[in-house]
This record gives sequence, C-alpha cells and structure tokens, in this order.
Amino acid sequence: AFTGFLVETNFESQWIAFESKDGLNAVGVGAWFNVADTAQMLLIHVALLPVLVAGLIVWHVLLVRHRGVVPPIPLRHPPVTAHGQDDKKPVTP
Repeated sequence: AFTGFLVETNFESQWIAFESKDGLNAVGVGAWFNVADTAQMLLIHVALLPVLVAGLIVWHVLLVRHRGVVPPIPLRHPPVTAHGQDDKKPVTP
C-alpha cells in the first residue's frame, strides 16, 4: 500500500512520501532507497513486491510439503453421535 500510494502523484501522496522519508531516515534504511522518487517506488511496487510475495508462497508450500499439515486439535470431550448421545453410554429406546 505504501509504494502504490505514491503512484497517485498528488500532493497528499507527496506529503506522505516525505513524512515517511524522514521516518525511514531516522531508522537508518533511507540510504538504500529513496521514497520520494516516484520511479523507484513504482519499480519496487511492480517488480520487487510480487517477487517477495511469490518467494513467501514457495517457501510456505515447501515447508508444508516437508513438515506436513498440522494435526487437528485433540478433543477435550468424547465425540457425540448423530443422536445426541455419547458413544460410551448405551442408547435407551
């Protein structure tokens, strides 16, 4: 949302870009990219973010294939039959 917001190129998006630039510079990551550069943010939004999302999806699928699916949560009470009675109690007519 942040990188796509600058694509609007209006005064509001420009204001938010410069406010975020100050915040990112304070954290120390402003040296790697310039959020006030519309072309750079568009490139990140169109190219880098989909590659990162695709990488996360591939990593997730590989982890599920390697470790398997999570087993179901164990029941705290005995299962109930369709008639509303417990399996261990005899059904009386």
